[in-house]
Amino acid sequence: MEPDVLEYTVNRRGILLKISGPWDRFACFNSGDAILKERVLGRSLFDFIAGEYVRGIYSAMHELLLAHPGRRIRFAFRCDSPDTRRLFRMNVQSDSGAIRYTSKILGEEPSPFHTSIDYESADGEFVMMCAWCKRYRFPVDSGPWRCIDTIFRDLPEPVTLSHGLCPRCYTVYFREMGRVEGGGVRGNREG
Repeated sequence: MEPDVLEYTVNRRGILLKISGPWDRFACFNSGDAILKERVLGRSLFDFIAGEYVRGIYSAMHELLLAHPGRRIRFAFRCDSPDTRRLFRMNVQSDSGAIRYTSKILGEEPSPFHTSIDYESADGEFVMMCAWCKRYRFPVDSGPWRCIDTIFRDLPEPVTLSHGLCPRCYTVYFREMGRVEGGGVRGNREG
């Protein structure tokens, strides 16, 4: 396997069965000793997906893929560490009752801001971040979605995040899932 390819397989219930590639390297970049490979195998992937909305999206992907063996869903997403921006291409495919996630790094670059994000304490207002492209809105009901890097100039750290999808990524997601009808999208989004 290529060094910039991460692959993991889950069963029908989302239990992590196999991990190959740079999982531990990414965990260490994000101060994630609790999510090292040996600590997550045998546990549910959904335990490690931040945000109820994003967990729902992954659950919907699982249902769709299990109902249609051999089907693939592909999308680009960002997965940053505090000092590095990373762009990935994800391929998710069902195979023999299991689901295989394969992520390839398309590019990496140093982040201009060192970002410290507090996923645990949800006191007061929070930032709504797109789980795919990392654009954000703050306050949550404000206007346009902006590049996440700019928020650290305006807010004190740590920042409390909630995950959703911006309208652009939501449309792409539903197109991939086959749920776009006549130019519109069925379902709800954080938009």
